[in-house]
Amino acid sequence: MVAFSQRIGRAMACRSAVAVALWATAFLPGCISDDPRQGGILGGIHGLATGAYSQRIAQRHQSLTELQDRGAGLDRENARLQEEAERAAARRERLRSEVAALNAETGRLNATTREMRVETDAARQRRADMDRRLQKARADIENLQRQIDDDRVTAEAAEQRKQELEQELADLTIVSNALQ
Repeated sequence: MVAFSQRIGRAMACRSAVAVALWATAFLPGCISDDPRQGGILGGIHGLATGAYSQRIAQRHQSLTELQDRGAGLDRENARLQEEAERAAARRERLRSEVAALNAETGRLNATTREMRVETDAARQRRADMDRRLQKARADIENLQRQIDDDRVTAEAAEQRKQELEQELADLTIVSNALQ
């Protein structure tokens, strides 16, 4: 009987092994994945056995390299843009300085123009004053000439008036020369 029970034990063990094998083939393929994080130990074994794990590492390494290259390119672009921004800032500062110099020069020219305008007004006033003095001197000379012709003035008075008119004409000559 022992032999019979051993046979039955073996048959049950075979059936159990077949059941486990059937169960494993039915349910384990869903548990096996190329990603060892999802497939557990069987997925890890499957990934190592099929080379999927090595492929995944190679893809990740390639992605990392591409991202590092892209990052280095962005760093270079950032440095170039920073240099360009610094050049533009320096150019703006230089232009601000040049415009400030132009503004100062314009202020100096405005002041000079105002002075010229004042001088011109003053010169115009001096010319008008000189013209009035000259016209008065002409009128005085003509009047003295008539008085001498009409014998209405003494020789001494005429001589004194003539010297006064000569002095006035000398003063007018000085003013005229100064205005030119």
